[in-house]
Amino acid sequence: MTTPNPFEMFSKFNLNPADMTKAMESLKIPGVNVEALLSSQQKYIDALNAANRVAIEGVQTLGQRQAEIFRRAMEEASKAAQDVATVGQPQDIPAKQAEIAKTAFEKGLANMQELAELAARANNDTLEVINKRVAEAFDDLQAILSQKK
Repeated sequence: MTTPNPFEMFSKFNLNPADMTKAMESLKIPGVNVEALLSSQQKYIDALNAANRVAIEGVQTLGQRQAEIFRRAMEEASKAAQDVATVGQPQDIPAKQAEIAKTAFEKGLANMQELAELAARANNDTLEVINKRVAEAFDDLQAILSQKK
């Protein structure tokens, strides 16, 4: 399954790195390595693309698990209806329904917890990519500003 890239709209700007370098160099900022600065910015774009891929994978995993849970719940609901229909005595039906409702409620809570954990993991994995780049950016910026041309 191919997933569209939400950052694709930025490709329409056609920013040529060589043109950007020339434009930045024309500013004549003393002590700033323009190529290193642009390279650092490219790393941000790469990190955003990587974070986007991780986020999409997380959402896909979550969606697949939700579909699995739904399919299983429908199968269990069908089985529960059959179980109630085959109860021997009419007076035993409310007890069977209560048992089924309790089991369904417990499974529902467990499923919600599992889905919440999957969503949290997807968020954490995505933020980890961004946080790593931000930490690297401080080192990049320090190196860029300390270089002499």
